Amino acid sequence: MKQLKFLFPMPLLATLLFATLSTVHADVFMKQKRHIDGFTMMGQTQPAKDSFVDTWFATDKIRSDQDKSSTIVRLDKNVLYIIDHDKKTYLERPFNLNNPINEKMPGNLGINIIVTPANENKKINNWTCKKYLQKMDIMGMSMTSEVWATEDIRMDYEVYSKFLSASFRQNPAMRADMEKLIKEMKKIKGVQVLTVTSNVVMGQTMKTVQELVDFKEGTAPVGIFDLPAGYKKVKIGGTGYYQGRQQ
Repeated sequence: MKQLKFLFPMPLLATLLFATLSTVHADVFMKQKRHIDGFTMMGQTQPAKDSFVDTWFATDKIRSDQDKSSTIVRLDKNVLYIIDHDKKTYLERPFNLNNPINEKMPGNLGINIIVTPANENKKINNWTCKKYLQKMDIMGMSMTSEVWATEDIRMDYEVYSKFLSASFRQNPAMRADMEKLIKEMKKIKGVQVLTVTSNVVMGQTMKTVQELVDFKEGTAPVGIFDLPAGYKKVKIGGTGYYQGRQQ
């Protein structure tokens, strides 16, 4: 299927919207399971796909691994790395909480999010969760999500809020609507445990389910936030990097 380009890596953005940054005293590991239903479009059949996203959070570092790619954020160095393990290459770009990059992009993606709390609670994977309804419009496409979030997990929500704000600021396409986006996302209290998203493309309903299957405090493995040895740095543009994919 057609691959979509974004200036900010969408897998990491999804993780940021799905999770929080850190606990007060320890590193945090989160494993998320992602299921995409199969569908047929324009004569092409895409089978159902399951994948896992493993993410380590530290006070000023994040690493997210999915399939054969990784994203590392180093706030201590004000830099973000996107790693391709197949090609043994990495893309580097600035990432600063206080001084977002100055990148020009014609227009914007027209992103709009509306979050509505629902009066419903239930247990999911031993966490008490509250239901939220979320609608996102992006590039003329509408996506609706049923979100279940828990406050049972201890988090530094203020740090998360600042990090999420910086994430939006890094993307010129999102910058115009940033304040509204953050305000809406703050309505979701706690960590998202289960998110079921549906969108209609060319008459076909596409459904994605993302679930938190493991959460634990501990110490991140030594060197996990460092670039792999021997990997080659590549430049933005013409490198084959697609930071958002429709598969």
